[in-house]
Amino acid sequence: MKTSKKLIAVLLAVVMCFSAVGSVFAMAATNEDAQAAADAYNAKERDFSKTFGNVSVATATKSADTLNASLIDVFDALKVNELIFSDSLAATLVNLLNGLMKKTSIGDAVGENGKKVLQEKYPQAYEYLFVTLGAGKQWRDVDKSQLKFGIEPGNKEQFVEVLTASTSNIVSLVSMALFLESAGSFETKLYNDVLVTLLEILRVPQSEIPTTFMDFIIGANAGKYDPGTGDASGVAKWLFGNICDAVENILANPVPMLTEILPDLAQNWDGVVAAIKRDVREALNTLVDPDKVNIPALSELPGILGDKLGLKLDPIDAEYLALMGKAEVVKSSTEGGFRMQVNGDKATVFMAVIDYLMRTLQKPENQAVIGKLLSDNINMIDEGTATGLVGLLLKNLDKKTVAEILAKIDENLVGNLVTAAQNGNTLDLLEAVTAGVTDIAEVLEKETGANTLKGKFAGYLARFVGFINSIFGLFQALRDCLAAWGFAA
Repeated sequence: MKTSKKLIAVLLAVVMCFSAVGSVFAMAATNEDAQAAADAYNAKERDFSKTFGNVSVATATKSADTLNASLIDVFDALKVNELIFSDSLAATLVNLLNGLMKKTSIGDAVGENGKKVLQEKYPQAYEYLFVTLGAGKQWRDVDKSQLKFGIEPGNKEQFVEVLTASTSNIVSLVSMALFLESAGSFETKLYNDVLVTLLEILRVPQSEIPTTFMDFIIGANAGKYDPGTGDASGVAKWLFGNICDAVENILANPVPMLTEILPDLAQNWDGVVAAIKRDVREALNTLVDPDKVNIPALSELPGILGDKLGLKLDPIDAEYLALMGKAEVVKSSTEGGFRMQVNGDKATVFMAVIDYLMRTLQKPENQAVIGKLLSDNINMIDEGTATGLVGLLLKNLDKKTVAEILAKIDENLVGNLVTAAQNGNTLDLLEAVTAGVTDIAEVLEKETGANTLKGKFAGYLARFVGFINSIFGLFQALRDCLAAWGFAA
């Protein structure tokens, strides 16, 4: 669970950083220019044969749909929304955003409005920041582990409110820059190239995104947008709220959403890095510490995540990923009113992810990490044995086998496993496990033949399942008898 929190914190922190300080290379233009860009994109030659291998598009699509259903079950059963909209992640993001400033006190970082919100609704955080430490202390003196807000796990509204109340200084800076920019006196395009494009990549409806920052202020004060105010807190609430809505949409339909937007994000990533250097290092360097605003290139991101998770991750081929879709012209709130939007092809992006995961899992150093994870959680198996078993299985798998397994497994398998485990019902858990293992064994034997290593492994699995099922049948019969005699099943 700690690893999950780390990964979620890192990924969401990157998204928040994009919003606060980055800039996206927007395909913003007139309708004609956007159409020309889309035509040029769609005309590019591309070859995804190395990604698919011998897997058909139909199998890849079915596997993607099956995995999506399983992930939804897992997210629901494990209450992933409670991990995201949580005290710990809020403290991480607040500390990250306030830490971008060159020098800021706790009082300045939070501001008077934020201080009032914390005092009235989140007294634990107020007590730590303004009583234990004091408003005059520098934000760098804040210990993130001691910053507790009391957010009800999974409460998105409280999460957004805490972020809004606790980042007054950095948000005021962004608001000021956006205002000066809209007045033509600031040489940046933070609103157009950063906020608008990022939100559109995340598929926030255009109706929720005003064309200019001035339009946002006027519309917010008129009640057109959610915050109901055009001041810094309104900007923060609107921005954080839209990002959190997008995160909820991804959790609700993860595979289709991510496979659709990843190529669009990859297409724009280089502009993010270029704009950070331009806007932060040149225009905002008197207030923001440029050395703390260092969003990596897409190819470098896996290495950073891998270091945090203890895994060896290969670089991402951003250009290859960016081509995995079809471009279309969409109405946009960016300058010009239109942009080229890349809609990822579900089967292609899904198989690219499978290919990447398999290359990652088949590295011996990563198998050792997985083996240690298993041995730490299963008392009956030592680390060496666990690593050996993981290596034996993973090094003999190929993309087609993985795709076939995913396509074969019943959509409810993972959800049934998690639910049975949470309910503590051993028989239900055993039934779900044996059903899943039977499916996997059938796929392995069918795809590889009975005389191959994987086929023999499948035979062992099948015999094991047969043995378990015979015991399972006895227990079920006993349970039915007990129920018939009036005892609790």
